[in-house]
Amino acid sequence: MFHGPQEVMGGLTIGDEACGVYLYGVIEISARVELSITGLYRVPVQVVPYRDLALVVSALPRQELKPTRELALAHERVISSVMRHYPVVPMRFGVVARQGRPITNILVDNYTLLKQKVEQIRNRVELGLKAFCLRDAFTSDIERADERIRRMKDLDATCLGQLVAEVADCKRREYVDRIYTPLSKSAVDSVLNEILTEHMVFNAAFLVSKGNVCAFEQLVHKLFIPHAGVLEYRYSGPWPPYNFCSMNLKITCQGGVCP
Repeated sequence: MFHGPQEVMGGLTIGDEACGVYLYGVIEISARVELSITGLYRVPVQVVPYRDLALVVSALPRQELKPTRELALAHERVISSVMRHYPVVPMRFGVVARQGRPITNILVDNYTLLKQKVEQIRNRVELGLKAFCLRDAFTSDIERADERIRRMKDLDATCLGQLVAEVADCKRREYVDRIYTPLSKSAVDSVLNEILTEHMVFNAAFLVSKGNVCAFEQLVHKLFIPHAGVLEYRYSGPWPPYNFCSMNLKITCQGGVCP
């Protein structure tokens, strides 16, 4: 894709038409690595090593980087491909290093922090779990849980709505205790993310050892059985450990958010 003069940025060769270097993540290596995959805009993915770590990158042919579905999927494909063979600290979509500064400086400046993160995620994957209430069943569950709601059903709608919201939050905490808490004890790490809809009970991510994935999935099924008439869930993964790789790296970025 790139022709004409080229520039070398810390071991990465890019054409002068490139507008920067797109960053997918950091991997741990023990020998020279070559990846036969393409990334954003079908540009070949390259590896920039420093000691036993390496950046996974590709040249960015355009100045503007729009968060389209196609580009986001290309980012995910690269991370998913790499993580089959190496521990990978993934970067969020949209991180671009400026030209004119050796890209290996990212690894040099953050080596200790990145090594610690690699150790944390080695042989581990992220699993996602979202729990939702079945509308009618959850409403009945709330009414049974609080006598005040039954007494107020024919009263002021605003007051009733506030009371229902209070009791619903209480029920959510109850389900977090019953389901999320025991799952978190079976994981290496876990996090509760923001609730995205009014019918969502919790939105969780778990860092789980690869050898424990099947047992963890079985525990998910087991914990939801007593609540089958009230809750439904969406279990997903394994994913790259995005929720467990948030770091304040020293990095010169052009757009996007650094991990």
